Amino acid sequence: MPTCGIDRDSELMKGDCPSSFLLKAISPCTNCCSLSGRHRLCAEANQLAWVAGEVPTDEDMNLLVGRWVVGRWVVGRWVVGRWVAGRWVAPFASDLKEICVKAFRVSLFYLCVCSTLCGQPRPNRKNAALLLQHVTVIDSTGASPRANMSVLIVGDRIKFISPASDRAKPVRGVIAVDATGKFLIAGLWDMHVHALSKNEPERFFPLFIANGVTGIRDMGGDIPLRQIAKLKEEITNGSRLGPETFAAGPILEGEHPFWPFSVAVKTPEDARRSVITLVRERADFLKVYNTLSRDSYMAIAAQANEMRIAFSGHIPDGVSPAEASHCGQKSIEHLWGIPNYVSSESEQLQKMATVANATEDPKVARDSFYKINEAILSTYDSNKANRLFEEFARNRTWQTPTLVVLRSYASIHDPALRKDPRIAYIPDDLLGFWSSMGGQPDPRNDEMQLRLFKHDLEIVRAMHTAKVPLLAGTDTPNPFTYPGFSLHEELDLLVSAGLSPMEALQTATLRAAEFLGVEHLFGSVEVGKVANLVLLDSDPLEDIRNTQKIRGVIVRGSFLDRPKLDELLARQKLYRDSHGKDLHAVYGSLISGGSRAAANTGSHWHRPDTTDSPANRPSESDVARP
Repeated sequence: MPTCGIDRDSELMKGDCPSSFLLKAISPCTNCCSLSGRHRLCAEANQLAWVAGEVPTDEDMNLLVGRWVVGRWVVGRWVVGRWVAGRWVAPFASDLKEICVKAFRVSLFYLCVCSTLCGQPRPNRKNAALLLQHVTVIDSTGASPRANMSVLIVGDRIKFISPASDRAKPVRGVIAVDATGKFLIAGLWDMHVHALSKNEPERFFPLFIANGVTGIRDMGGDIPLRQIAKLKEEITNGSRLGPETFAAGPILEGEHPFWPFSVAVKTPEDARRSVITLVRERADFLKVYNTLSRDSYMAIAAQANEMRIAFSGHIPDGVSPAEASHCGQKSIEHLWGIPNYVSSESEQLQKMATVANATEDPKVARDSFYKINEAILSTYDSNKANRLFEEFARNRTWQTPTLVVLRSYASIHDPALRKDPRIAYIPDDLLGFWSSMGGQPDPRNDEMQLRLFKHDLEIVRAMHTAKVPLLAGTDTPNPFTYPGFSLHEELDLLVSAGLSPMEALQTATLRAAEFLGVEHLFGSVEVGKVANLVLLDSDPLEDIRNTQKIRGVIVRGSFLDRPKLDELLARQKLYRDSHGKDLHAVYGSLISGGSRAAANTGSHWHRPDTTDSPANRPSESDVARP
């Protein structure tokens, strides 16, 4: 064994000598090692990095190799030149003296130039290297947890995962975190949010991060796509703290849009043009809405498939869930249209809903909707449901149940909702919107809504049994769903619906990344992937609610410990107080209109992303609920 402690036969020395060299706490000495080539340079780089307080990267290796090769080449040429000059041209030495001097100066010039080029400044590594020691890794692939591991993060990538060593010593430039007793999971994704309207990024992004939500799929807002592209760039380069973002931009609606930022699609020609425009503006996917006509929806589906862009969202009243699946809709949100479709009396429910929606008398409407809801529960056809779910599984039609928002609507009159301490993060205008929902309490209808929610859980259970792919989403900021916080509730509800804790965790990690086509970058704790990670105090596989016990969040390699997360949350309470009026432009018309309509209909329930205005009542064949 050389005196510096390097075992040249070890697996470490047989490879390319990556930055994990440091994990063995080796201080190589080139004076006592008979290493050669890249291994010697790697050892030198580690010594230089140790002194400079930086972890050597592949760029460091290449820099040293480049300088070493150029230097050897120049010296070799100089030696050969001296030999030739001494043997053949000595008689002409006096005449060639000036030429040799000039040649040497030229060689020296090229040496300096090459050295300078090899040493051009690289982008600043903003984050110091981070080493998590003695942590249990839950990588989201389905593999068993790996206890007592070391995870090295350099820049924004996971560079090394290996069993921890008690011999490891502190290294300058490396932030070492003793994670004994802690659990490391991939950063979470909320796959149904509305966080891209005016001032919402400033208000909501820190809440996502503080809760370990490092990625979102935004389903529609009023920020233009070109501005969204800038936000995404800022998040990637680290100038803005926020989650990775995939966005639809404006929602594709029917002739009379409900949301002020939506695109009105009146005809199939409008539909095709709208898809082309959104693709040109670089939308990540398309959001379709229940207000679309059947013909417009079919035109959107055809154009989207032709242009290879995914479309997700609601299902129009004139389109069945099975048809949407066959048309290529990539995900269906909120179980939209499914509970009534899997009824043995679905056609009769459609007729009853048409009559109820046309009724002006609130009392008659309440009674009609109640009968529809009773029929939905009493006529559930498990065989029909299984056939539909098999189609979903075969066609890879993903489902984002958003159980947490369905539960909020089902319990909208529960006083406990209004005593939730997380309300401190919600601005007054948004609270006004929340309070406007639900109309006057109706004990009979409230009990019915809770029964319908339990039915939703059983539908998700049946979907899971049929291997329908599921995603975790919240529909925040719909009533009493909190950015970041509520995703953990969604995971708990998915476990209540029959998923194991690992399966629930995957709906917000690896499955989310697979759905978005970025599983090579995100979704699991693996070498080479982006270091978006969450450090937990307790094991989420023992109890999924342990995802809420966050000790730290790593965002593209930047470590936010618990005090920093608490500071982030405290700042958001202050921001809420000083920017509480900005959401009025988006929700203002809904606050007044929603309250008035709710008072008129009483028992008519709301769908996520809708309100109970007479002009835009969702069909009760689509289930009288949110």
